[in-house]
Amino acid sequence: MITIKLSKRGLLGLSTLVISLLFMAEATARPDILALAVSKGIRVSSCLSCHTSPTGGKATLRPNIERAYDLDKVGLTRLKNLINGCPTGQVLNTSSFLCERLIAISSTVGLATSGAARSDVYAVTCGAGSAFLDVSIKDNAPAKASLVTIQSVRNALVSPLSIDTVDGDALYSPTARLIGGAGVYWMIINKSLSSVVGLESYTAKLSCRNSVGTQTATSLVIKQNQ
Repeated sequence: MITIKLSKRGLLGLSTLVISLLFMAEATARPDILALAVSKGIRVSSCLSCHTSPTGGKATLRPNIERAYDLDKVGLTRLKNLINGCPTGQVLNTSSFLCERLIAISSTVGLATSGAARSDVYAVTCGAGSAFLDVSIKDNAPAKASLVTIQSVRNALVSPLSIDTVDGDALYSPTARLIGGAGVYWMIINKSLSSVVGLESYTAKLSCRNSVGTQTATSLVIKQNQ
């Protein structure tokens, strides 16, 4: 039997070393996770697909990688969605990292012969378990002087007004959320008054969700087409 005696200072030094190794092990890329990811069809080629280059012996996880991994450490479904992307017609829920059906409509609002303000109105039905409705809008090309806005109404509740201030780009306006539970909402798309004659082309995106942000049944019918 070998007996090792450590002074108080030696014990402190050993404790520091153990703690340092634990932190390093936690932050350093792990080959077993890489192998599992590859086996699940995740498009990764090395540990650096999910980690930055090590600095001082440690690696840092790229944004959202750890959150997606922690939500499903066996099937790695969330991690796969985050890295590989979602199938066509679906979008990534950035909270749950699940792929969800993209619900979007494209149309025009306004008159071909006038610059007058006009509105399209849709009845959106949020299914059982819904807590709120999220809507946003994209003002499609060509760029025109009038603004396109979107908001929703349910009974006496009204969402913030969301405006796309840049025509023709790929970005939607900020999300306007209305917490109104399950039932029928009115989604209103407005074209502002303008001296420029013509229609405004838009794409509206909408989604009913439950209290934890998971998509619920969402359907819509146009009620006013201007």
